[in-house]
Amino acid sequence: MPGEPPSNEFGFEVVPSSIALETLASVDGYLSADKTKFFGYNFVIDGPAVLTKSEPQLSILRTRVRDRGGLYDLDIRGAVTLAHVTDNRDQTIEIRRIDPDLDASGNTQLDASGQVKTKDSLIGLAIARFRPGGFAKWSFNETPTSPPPPLGPVPTKFVAVNVSPGANGARDETDDIDSR
Repeated sequence: MPGEPPSNEFGFEVVPSSIALETLASVDGYLSADKTKFFGYNFVIDGPAVLTKSEPQLSILRTRVRDRGGLYDLDIRGAVTLAHVTDNRDQTIEIRRIDPDLDASGNTQLDASGQVKTKDSLIGLAIARFRPGGFAKWSFNETPTSPPPPLGPVPTKFVAVNVSPGANGARDETDDIDSR
């Protein structure tokens, strides 16, 4: 199947051979022009399966931004794995915007390899409440009014980082944003 590897409903990659035959799943895709083949590109299961990685993980499942003319509403949702948690501790997630690093004249700076330099600014925190089962969801809904400078234009890229003990800085980054 072209596209992304199979994942669970929390956004974490799973081992295909560990998916039970009767597991509920959804597949996004399209039909060939002659309507004889289906090409799937997003396969999500709703049930147990072995994760491809054993270390702590964080996923961003959805990011929506609504431009309100100088302000913007954020709705960012995701999940974390909890295998590293030994004391039923909630997980703290930092939400950061990523912007090009500009020089004093407002020009984009490049690194030695010609890539655009970036910087990130903390926007706020989300909490993933501990629950049995190995996963927890988190949600961040806010209209930032005084984040660290620059408030600037509506963000086009975000990173979420699990800063909880034992999470080893698990992170996910996205520029796949639903803008309204």
